[in-house]
Amino acid sequence: RILSALNSVDAVVVFASDALETLLDTIQPEVLVKGSNYASAQVRGGDRVIRQGGRVALIPVSDDVSSSQIIRTIKNAK
Repeated sequence: RILSALNSVDAVVVFASDALETLLDTIQPEVLVKGSNYASAQVRGGDRVIRQGGRVALIPVSDDVSSSQIIRTIKNAK
């Protein structure tokens, strides 16, 4: 919801990892975004997006912020 509320975001799709190639072929995104803890060549589906005229964008990751820890904290909140 937070990502989809951004003006620069057209759509956010939640999907099963085995459906990635089909999804990329269907929506043909202009930008595929992944955290900078990956190299562009490691981004699954990145080559497909680039062949379709899009690009892979790596967003800086902060070592002190863990989305997994944030989720655990929310789940454990009373």
